[in-house]
Amino acid sequence: MKLQRYKQPVVILASLTIAMSAFISPVFAASKSTAVNPTPTWNWYIDDQLKTSKTPLQTSKNGSYSVSIIELAKILGIPVKIDPKTKTVYFGKLPAAQNIIAKYKVGKTIKTLTEKELNQYVDYICFYNQSYNQYRKDPEFLKDMAQKYVLLDWNASQANNSDKLISINKSLTVLRDLKAQFSTNQSLAAAWSSLTIDEASFRRFIKLEVQAIAHEKSLVTDAQVKQDYDDAIASDAMTIADVRHILVATADTSGQALRTEEDALKKAQDLHDQIVKGASLANLAKTDSDDPGSATNGGLYANAKISDWVTGFKDAAKTLPLNTLSDPVKTEYGYHLIIVEKRSTKTFDEAKTELKEAHARTALTDRLSAGMNDIIISIQSPTNFFNSIK
Repeated sequence: MKLQRYKQPVVILASLTIAMSAFISPVFAASKSTAVNPTPTWNWYIDDQLKTSKTPLQTSKNGSYSVSIIELAKILGIPVKIDPKTKTVYFGKLPAAQNIIAKYKVGKTIKTLTEKELNQYVDYICFYNQSYNQYRKDPEFLKDMAQKYVLLDWNASQANNSDKLISINKSLTVLRDLKAQFSTNQSLAAAWSSLTIDEASFRRFIKLEVQAIAHEKSLVTDAQVKQDYDDAIASDAMTIADVRHILVATADTSGQALRTEEDALKKAQDLHDQIVKGASLANLAKTDSDDPGSATNGGLYANAKISDWVTGFKDAAKTLPLNTLSDPVKTEYGYHLIIVEKRSTKTFDEAKTELKEAHARTALTDRLSAGMNDIIISIQSPTNFFNSIK
């Protein structure tokens, strides 16, 4: 049996010896007191499939002692991996470029995902979802990200050559549009600056997603898209409107009370009367609306899906005659004065491309949730060598 070490912070074998002594001393003392083999034999051993041993020390009747490397390493908190073919025990953390997180099948090829590649992919994901940064050291999150990467890579490998060429141009376009926002979006620019991956790696992940979605879209039938369209029509998700409004809120965005419901209604009615007499709703929205998302724009939500709005507001946006001022409309936020400037319903042909891509993305998510036992050979979190799954 061979012992090999990777990036150990201290002399691990010395630590093992000290820990071994702590467990062995009582047993050894007992052996001496009963005069059973006062000079016992010490053996290191590897547990069968890492599962059979319950304690770090086993004894035999002839006074020999066997120390379980796996159990002892667990007690010390030292990561350990075993190659059963060569009977080599690896202590400590493998370099990220060598540590294999996942093995999976793409056709007849066995591919691997290393910890370094996973870290790069997580960096890419966290750029678009900054809230995910808090989970970067969470084993389950990392395992989920590894599964997502494997699924995207597998799907991307199924894309045709035309889609692969398109993905190259798309990645360049996405990067160009992204960089164009840096001058006006400081938080986005800061997130880009904090990336640990280079631009080439970032582009590779864009291409991977474009190719994966392209393949999934090729599996979506017209019948499925038509059903999605009918469902969207029923939920008003295909109805688009330009709406101006003033919100007289009962509380601010943090939940702090602003006024009573009675006072909110009274103010909304006063603003309503001003507009009826000729005042501009757009101008009043800038000075009197409590909606931070639209006040500076004169209360306007343009080209918005009415299905995204809360009940009450949605109903008014759906039924109010165009360019007609509503009476105060009550919602969970307070009272609104609403004018619908434009409203239309997307036709099937107009919505088909959007719905097909949405269906493909949902199918990918469902595939991830269902598991990928037909693709993944093995997968583990890079932060926990003892918790691998298959």
